[in-house]
Amino acid sequence: MVRFFALLVLATACCFAAPPLAQATPPPVLGIYDLLPTNSLPDTPELANPEVAGLSARFRWDSIEAKENVYTWTMVDQAVARAQASGKKVILRVVAGMHTPAWVYKKGAKYVRIALIYKMPIVWDPIYLQHWCDFINAFAQRYKDNPHVLSIQMTGVGKYGEMGINFPGLDWTKYGYTDDKYVNAWKTVIDAYRQAFPDKVTHLCIHKPFAQKYDVMMRVVNYCLSTYPYKVYIQANDLKEAGSEYSAYIRQAAASTKVGYQMYGGREWDDEAMGDRQIAFEKGLADGIVYAEVYQGDLQDEHLAAAVSFLAAGLEADAGP
Repeated sequence: MVRFFALLVLATACCFAAPPLAQATPPPVLGIYDLLPTNSLPDTPELANPEVAGLSARFRWDSIEAKENVYTWTMVDQAVARAQASGKKVILRVVAGMHTPAWVYKKGAKYVRIALIYKMPIVWDPIYLQHWCDFINAFAQRYKDNPHVLSIQMTGVGKYGEMGINFPGLDWTKYGYTDDKYVNAWKTVIDAYRQAFPDKVTHLCIHKPFAQKYDVMMRVVNYCLSTYPYKVYIQANDLKEAGSEYSAYIRQAAASTKVGYQMYGGREWDDEAMGDRQIAFEKGLADGIVYAEVYQGDLQDEHLAAAVSFLAAGLEADAGP
């Protein structure tokens, strides 16, 4: 027990820092971003489209730091270079959660088993948080001053890139879950990102942790809005023809920061569930978004060109002068 609290204090000391009293507002994230497959960098002819503002590239922690303190940034560097060569910017996201390296568990981070063969860290575990914060700092050392990196998606207290930790049949209370532990873990990680990337926008991809815990999600959102206004953007990753489960929350956040959506899917992922793109874009714009992550397949499909143009024009209008 003494060791647990000592590690918790260490994780908090290293990751949690009071926000600076004064800090310039980072350049805004506006327009359409080309959402690439995770851990992949295919050809991107769609970057030649002037209506596409840049790339949104996603990577896995266990691919970058398979061994402790040994980093393989090759694919991330290539994504940044691809954006630079196109005269565009890049949004970067490294996913922890289910993509936590095995060595973190060997260091003593607690976890649960998913479907017998997968591991998911207990995201409030101090050993896990310490190593994730260490990675955030290493990530920043490489990219915080790169002018072609526009912004950073915050992850780490969810199973993937969002805030959700839900799995069928998994009762988190058996593993010590409390609302405060979950919220405080996010505060620790958010502070770590803001300290590491003070001159760039960071994004929180909202999702209820599990069940109907929207109130817990909003505690984290409100922390971002009150502590880092217009430095943390709020987005949801589920926009489709039917709208977004989080539409009301996006509209609410739009009064205090910039907001955006990632599309639920695209030509290469859940195409049928996506439905009519034009209607989906209309609903997103009505929620006040100024940027959108659109799957690569949709940006390459000439049949969706008119809808994409509609979205680009609407985002520009929502962004204002």
